Order: sequence, then C-alpha cells, then structure tokens
Amino acid sequence: MKASTKQNQYNGDFETPITCHSLSEIRKKKKLSTLDVAEHLRISKAYIDAIEKHDFQSLPSTTYTLGFIRTLAKFYGIDPIETSNVYKQKISEHGISLEPDHELNQVMPIDKPSSNYIYIGILLTATTLALGYYLFSYQQDALNDLKNFLL
Repeated sequence: MKASTKQNQYNGDFETPITCHSLSEIRKKKKLSTLDVAEHLRISKAYIDAIEKHDFQSLPSTTYTLGFIRTLAKFYGIDPIETSNVYKQKISEHGISLEPDHELNQVMPIDKPSSNYIYIGILLTATTLALGYYLFSYQQDALNDLKNFLL
C-alpha cells in the first residue's frame, strides 16, 4: 500500500503507551515500507531506518532527528510529543548530548572582517576612479594634440 494514499493525522487520542520501538511496529502494522514513508514525508529512507534501529550515530544533529521523529509520529497518528520524549531518553542513553550548545560548538563561527577592510576597499575604489579620470583626461589632451599635428 502506498504511503501517498494514506494521510494519517494525529488526532490526540493515542491509547497505547509508546515504546522505543513504536515507530517501526506501527509502520509495519500499517503495511508501509520505509521507502513508502520516505517518499511521502520526504525524509531519507536511511534516516528512517536509523531511527527505527536506534542507530543515532548515523543521523544528523539531534534537532533534526527529533523533528523527523515528530513528523513520523504525526504521520502514524501517534502523539508526537510523547514519542519524541521517549526517543530523547533513548538518545541520551546512547551518550549523545541533547543540549543545543553541544551541537553548535561543532560548527566553527565565521569571523567577520573588521571595518578597516571596508575603508581600505573604499579608498582603493576612489583611488582607481581618480587615476582613471586623470589618465582619461591626459589622453584626451594627447589625442587632441596628435589630431592637430596630423591635420
């Protein structure tokens, strides 16, 4: 059965307690393949497989992973908040920090150029324009002298 024909929405009434294996179990009960779900939700099949297998090292940052988990939960019709809480616990059990600063520290900040570079750029531009004007004016006089000499 194609995932595109099923558009489940979370209705707020989920009676079964969520376990860390709920996403794969529910997907299998709905007779959906991970490829069907991946195509419908536009989440990589590899990410869905990694979430279901708890291979959190193969996933992007925890922020994206938890977003994928919430999206999958909504699609399957289960509580996305409770599901993400269960997976947060599972992620922390694997020794992965859930602190946002932890993820941001891995990205090197880009240093902004100082304002001196801007002033140097303006000075170079002005100098180039002045030099061009001077050379253009000087050549006009030389061309007029050559023209007068030849005629």
